[in-house]
Amino acid sequence: MDIDLSYDYSALPVFTTRLIVDDDGAFRFNQRMSSNGFVGFYHYETARYIRFWLAPNSQLKTSFDWQNPASSIRFDGQGSNENELLNSIDANREVLLASSTKTSQTMYTEALTKESTQINSAFKAGHISFEFHSIMSLDAKFFWLAKGLESGQLSPEDVLSKTKLSNSKAIGSINYFRFLRAYGLRAFQEKSQEERYNAFAEILSEGILELFWAYDIRQMSQQEEIDFSLLNAYQLYSNRFNNKALLAYAHKYLTGLEDELYRVNTPITKDLVLVENSSLSIADIVEKFKGEVLFFDMWATWCKPCIAEMGASSKKPLEEFIKDKPVKIIYLSVDKDNAAERWKEMAKELRLNSHNYRLSTEQVKEALNYLGEPTNIYSIPRYFIVSKEGGLVNSRAPYPSSGEQLYNELSKYF
Repeated sequence: MDIDLSYDYSALPVFTTRLIVDDDGAFRFNQRMSSNGFVGFYHYETARYIRFWLAPNSQLKTSFDWQNPASSIRFDGQGSNENELLNSIDANREVLLASSTKTSQTMYTEALTKESTQINSAFKAGHISFEFHSIMSLDAKFFWLAKGLESGQLSPEDVLSKTKLSNSKAIGSINYFRFLRAYGLRAFQEKSQEERYNAFAEILSEGILELFWAYDIRQMSQQEEIDFSLLNAYQLYSNRFNNKALLAYAHKYLTGLEDELYRVNTPITKDLVLVENSSLSIADIVEKFKGEVLFFDMWATWCKPCIAEMGASSKKPLEEFIKDKPVKIIYLSVDKDNAAERWKEMAKELRLNSHNYRLSTEQVKEALNYLGEPTNIYSIPRYFIVSKEGGLVNSRAPYPSSGEQLYNELSKYF
């Protein structure tokens, strides 16, 4: 289970940590926090995002049925009142929106009033903390304002009569960023992306603008249609801001788009050679290309880490580095016979413009022997380097994504 962790004092889920769940379903999660805030996880089976409220130096216990966590979740310990109210509000929102056949300003106003009453009553009764009361009041306000804008029941002018756009206290709620995005799409719909961000720069403080821009890029990346202008949005963002964590957060949603642009702009050339059912051993292949430094890439069509290393962010810089140098990449597929057609398709999709060999089970064992490894177990992706003279010089070479580390290693053998 992956838990999203918020960035600094905001609700932006910049970081993720993997939780290990025991065989009996138990898990423990320790997180150092400097301030109160939300964490959460997406439950794919029910398409629900489950939020938790945590405070520094607190211990919260929770239990739920994995088949339907939202309806079965229970809390105990510090913060249990806050989390019970949070889960109840999130669940009620989903039910109301799913059951309403027609939306209206009145419906949104009544829903906001009801949530505000719940939050205020719990605070007056001493059931929830001041910090939780403050952020949930803003969360409710901006959630329903966002829904009003998204549905067309509220206009940008209506919104400006109800609230200020720049609110540094609201960055603790993800619904504030959702609201800003909904407002921008309505108020600046005739503007280009750059003009829209410039318009927001005149409204928002620099700190809020940086967080919102990263969030906006992430949301735009979820669109079904391919939109290469997103890459320009990220370039504008990176030109203006330099926070490494936020840059990485925004960029991780664009790798697929970068890969697609790379494929669009990279033709399949005559250098792409597919060899299967060959009796050639690794030693035979080495002999065939003697005089060049050989960088071998062992992969398979089902191996996601292998394919990630063939993405534009790793592959394009490597190709630029070896251009006009005596280095050749050799791709070795360990796919089974029934994946032969998929291997051919993917070699073309990934633009593996070099010699591609599909190894049989016996050839895989032979390759492992060549690398001096046991033949009954291996892991991929796997990279190794052979010198121009034909000698194995690095049996576990750096990954393409390591960049300079790999380039420096290859340079030793020119």
